[in-house]
Amino acid sequence: MESSKEKLIRLESPLVKEFEDYQLSDDLEYHEGLPNGDIKYLKQGLKSFQEDIGDYDGQWVEEDYKWRIKNGDCFFTILHKEYDKVIGWLWVGTNVHKTWDTNGCPVYNTPSTLPINKPIESSRIEMNSRQCYGYNIWIHREYYGKGTTHHLGFNHMRKKGFKYMLYDIELWNKRALQFGLKGLHDGGMGANIVDLLQK
Repeated sequence: MESSKEKLIRLESPLVKEFEDYQLSDDLEYHEGLPNGDIKYLKQGLKSFQEDIGDYDGQWVEEDYKWRIKNGDCFFTILHKEYDKVIGWLWVGTNVHKTWDTNGCPVYNTPSTLPINKPIESSRIEMNSRQCYGYNIWIHREYYGKGTTHHLGFNHMRKKGFKYMLYDIELWNKRALQFGLKGLHDGGMGANIVDLLQK
């Protein structure tokens, strides 16, 4: 029997100039793309990501990374300089499709998970020309609240002309919900709830 789908809340954060003022801690660097364009950071990051959150049916892989880049999606990474490893990332796109894994969790722009010659429920995330969509947003749990933030990635999209970023958060993820809804001047993302999603 198919498991029930996780309930999601869709948030919308304004992309404001104040994001420029956010600073990472001194031992971290923010990168547009992979540090030095080196695929080793992707391989290491995917391994660390899996160790951090556990394996799941819809996990994206290196082939999905290549597909997403060709699709025009933007990829941002946080590098720990001393350990020379990726400890967080953010994907952003304007042509994003959502499906569901066998555990009922949402999967975004991950063609490697699609069954061959078998119909699958999929939906394109609706947005207007002023919006972009953030997905697979991750910061390793060891770095929560330690000067680690994706404000710089949000700011990059602001500079590209977007006014808002949409993103979905599963209801169980209370930490992410609190951070998203926290005011900009309190270090949060200043988001508004725009939808309570049933699928």
